[in-house]
Amino acid sequence: MKRIRKILVTALLIATLCISAVIPAFAASATVIFDDPSTTVGAEFDISIHISADSSIDSYTMNLAYDAGFLRFVSGDYTTGGDGAITLNWSGSSADMTFNLKFQALQEGTTRIETTQSNGNASDGSGLAITDGWSEVTIGPGDPSLIQQEAPATTGGSLNVAVDEKQYTVTGGFSDALVPIGFVKTTTTFEGQEVEVAKQETSDEMAYYLTPIDGGDADFFMYNSADGTFSAMEYVELSNDRYIVLLKNGGAPKLPEDYGETVLEMNGKQFPTWVSADNPEFYVVYALNSAGQRAFYRYDTTDETYQRLGQVSATVSEDEDSTPEGWFGKLVNFLEDHMAIAIIGAWVIFLILFIILIVIGVKLRHRNLELDDLYDEYGIDLEDEEESNKKEKRKKTARNRQDEEDDLFQESLLSGEDGDFEDAADFAFDDFDEEDEFEEDDFEEDEFPEDDLEDLRADMNGEDSLTSQLKKKEKASRSFDTDFIDLD
Repeated sequence: MKRIRKILVTALLIATLCISAVIPAFAASATVIFDDPSTTVGAEFDISIHISADSSIDSYTMNLAYDAGFLRFVSGDYTTGGDGAITLNWSGSSADMTFNLKFQALQEGTTRIETTQSNGNASDGSGLAITDGWSEVTIGPGDPSLIQQEAPATTGGSLNVAVDEKQYTVTGGFSDALVPIGFVKTTTTFEGQEVEVAKQETSDEMAYYLTPIDGGDADFFMYNSADGTFSAMEYVELSNDRYIVLLKNGGAPKLPEDYGETVLEMNGKQFPTWVSADNPEFYVVYALNSAGQRAFYRYDTTDETYQRLGQVSATVSEDEDSTPEGWFGKLVNFLEDHMAIAIIGAWVIFLILFIILIVIGVKLRHRNLELDDLYDEYGIDLEDEEESNKKEKRKKTARNRQDEEDDLFQESLLSGEDGDFEDAADFAFDDFDEEDEFEEDDFEEDEFPEDDLEDLRADMNGEDSLTSQLKKKEKASRSFDTDFIDLD
């Protein structure tokens, strides 16, 4: 009996799993179907949009785009917009809906009304899986006189501005779907009138929606509040939360001489750019980034990427010197590109030199202390030693001078000419008139022993002494001979 129960339970589990496998899990889905009408120039016509879902829908939003050169939007169910963009917003409870939109044909040809974005919620709160569609409109010959110009949605009279010598009208009432990511729709006062604009969320930069007076598609133009001018803009999304807006009025960047100015065309708009002859695949463009800063960017045409150039200035002065060439120019460029690293390196070198100076100072201090200890240990007095050296030097100088005077005196004695003794004597004692030549301590008593003094006195009193020779010479000079003359 137990065995039978196990078999039945197992079979029941297998059956349950099989049934679960064949039951599909699905989300609510919806399909959008458009009419494909045919009309003539000047005629107004309707387009029906049918939405069919497999469950009840609580809300639905759709953004449509059309060529304003072929069609003019007149009206529509649950819709707002114009000038090439329409937004449909619906809420309720239904699984089958139809919306009617009215347009006017402007010129012959074939054009499309396409879905750019759509989303909705089912009654259970889940999202819809939507299959979008489009409408193809065929326009034949008709009566152009029936065409009515769409009035710009502005307060008061129309506002006209010039952009690159072309006249535009400031237009409001544009769809929120046309506002670029990072911008919000708001109002501002321009020339005394309140108009709708797109304002950047991170700055006060504003983009105006302008429509060409002579016909054509309306578009956003960036407004420069500094000089009151407008410039064409091109929105470039870099990532989910980062973008740049290409601009025209950025001035000329400071670049090497091999860069030349040219034109970069994107989506029918022309922007000034600079390119190097050595790297023609790289362009330098002027743009507004997602942080609200205007700067120059390097555009890689191969990878279609952008990189900000942080060291490029907005204008170039003709008097400024060109970038240095050679290794010095490379060094300057490296320092400019890596200024933070250069500053840190300079501080490291300064600290190393400061530490070296401290170490040398400490070592010199220790050496002086060791020398002081050594002098104290051996009883060396540096001041007495210096004074002794000075005295010895003075004694040596006195001896040398005395020897020179003795030599001169002896030469005078040997020459034997008249007056030589007096001159020699005068010369011998001239230098002893000044008292500051020799100090008393230069001739201390121990310089001449007593025996030497006795010998010196004997020599001076002897016959051969200098004193005796002087007396004889003087006596000889005073004697004279007498001659007698014979008068006879």
